[in-house]
Amino acid sequence: MIESWIHFAVVKRVHSLELDLSSLFSSVKELEEIYNLPIQLLGELNLKLLTSLQLNAVNVSEEHMLGFLSECPLLEELSSTGAPSLRKLKVVAVVILS
Repeated sequence: MIESWIHFAVVKRVHSLELDLSSLFSSVKELEEIYNLPIQLLGELNLKLLTSLQLNAVNVSEEHMLGFLSECPLLEELSSTGAPSLRKLKVVAVVILS
């Protein structure tokens, strides 16, 4: 059902998407069982218009975050809290001035 909500938001061409599932979990133990965002979802969606993405209690990995950065050229804000799989993220930016 969560993926249907995400698809609906993208079809409506949202610029800002916040997915906060924290109210569903009351303990750290349960956070280990939080919703795992499917990595294939990135390839199925057109995220080109997204400028802000906030994920709370949604399990994402470094691969997810790098996918968002590459698939969302207009992205200005990206945040994730409560994601046990996201332990380390290394982002290298190259700025080309003309």
